[in-house]
Amino acid sequence: MDICGHQKIVSSLRKIIQNNHLGHAYLFIGPPKIGKKLIAQNFAKEAICKKIVTNKKEVCRKIDQKAFSDVLVFENDSTIKINDIREIQREMSFTPMNSPYKFLILDNAENLTEPAANSLLKFLEEPQKSVVIILITSNLDTILPTIVSRCVKIKFLPVSQGEMTKYFSLDLNAKKFKYILSAIMLSHGHPGQVIEWIKSPESFQEKMEEIRGIAKFFSHQSDLKEKFQKVSEFSEDRFMAQVFLNELTLICQSVLLKKVATAKDGKKDLFSFLAENCSLEQIRIIFQKINYYKTLLLRNINTKLILENLALDLCEK
Repeated sequence: MDICGHQKIVSSLRKIIQNNHLGHAYLFIGPPKIGKKLIAQNFAKEAICKKIVTNKKEVCRKIDQKAFSDVLVFENDSTIKINDIREIQREMSFTPMNSPYKFLILDNAENLTEPAANSLLKFLEEPQKSVVIILITSNLDTILPTIVSRCVKIKFLPVSQGEMTKYFSLDLNAKKFKYILSAIMLSHGHPGQVIEWIKSPESFQEKMEEIRGIAKFFSHQSDLKEKFQKVSEFSEDRFMAQVFLNELTLICQSVLLKKVATAKDGKKDLFSFLAENCSLEQIRIIFQKINYYKTLLLRNINTKLILENLALDLCEK
């Protein structure tokens, strides 16, 4: 599997294939754009290609192109309705035509409506011997506990910057992308996000503009009124508040790295101003404050109050 990170998961899945111990249902859990679907497709490909003798290369190519009859990849960014599940069940009821298995990879399982989830549950309760189901979700809390209990759960975590740097250093398209190191840092360990930015440099520039706006949040370039305006953009949604605090943490890390690197390379970027105007002690204090408010966010305290207090704190630095 040509995968960025997740080596323990890849090794575990390979061992399952080698030992012919494929389960009936799996649940891949983790943040978006982290590699869950790619690993699911590769798992199906390796399991099938291990068993077939003829046309192996052609079968593998078709699976990669999502054009193989015995691997159904269902992708829907919006609501997954009961009619979708009924159609999936109909497709999966046919005997495998070209392999010993029939795989279903259902992405965004958190989008299942209640009737659709109940219909899927019945499908899981009456497993067909040749069928392997892989559900993919970024939000475990939205999945019926009865569905979760019938699946082998595999949890995906963000990929380290070191692993991502090593992986993308071998990618020809990534080598042409001059902001690759910044993209890796800003991706929060999500390789899929980096791949999107490589394909669409304009979207990466939009991300950089967003980061510039957030970077001003803890600089003397913005006063308290501006800081309050900025936090108001994130205070209505707890998840977005968490993203905002994560971005601040990332900026702190970037400023710290820039402070160390500037003396060596002299290059300027969007973090240079902050690096020049913050001491190491100030950066350490900012880190502490952000982490403190992250813990408050987990305690269900009012989101707006948390971010406004952070703004006040940073005005005092």
